[in-house]
Amino acid sequence: SDLASPCRLQAGCDVCFDWHTPFTNSSSPTLLLFNMGPHIHSLETFRRYWGGFADYMDSTRKANTFKGSRVMFRASASGHVNCDQYKRPFRSSQDFIPTSKYVWDKYMDYSTYVLQEFSKSELWTYFRSTFLDIVPMTMLRPDGHYG
Repeated sequence: SDLASPCRLQAGCDVCFDWHTPFTNSSSPTLLLFNMGPHIHSLETFRRYWGGFADYMDSTRKANTFKGSRVMFRASASGHVNCDQYKRPFRSSQDFIPTSKYVWDKYMDYSTYVLQEFSKSELWTYFRSTFLDIVPMTMLRPDGHYG
């Protein structure tokens, strides 16, 4: 395919999994479950990587290569303060306090950004994109962010 890898579009991207080759080579509609963020340490960098991903997906749309494919973005679950000391679930989401350890406190900013991008671009409508928010189902569990 003539489509450039989104990772090649990003200087310094050294944590990419080669998902684009099977996606590009697929001859049938595909569900692309996508996540990024855990190895990104600032919203600025996240936006740049997201831009590369969006450019790649837009090039596939313009090539009309993946008609009928869907994109789902999976949020990253944050760790919480003293996460290694909890032995039972939190009683309430108010008990969950994100920690800056491993930049886990940035994940909500990343999710907010993706939701904003989904709402303002017809690219994501073309791919019938959805946002899978795993945070509510993991935040009360003491082991919810282990991975």
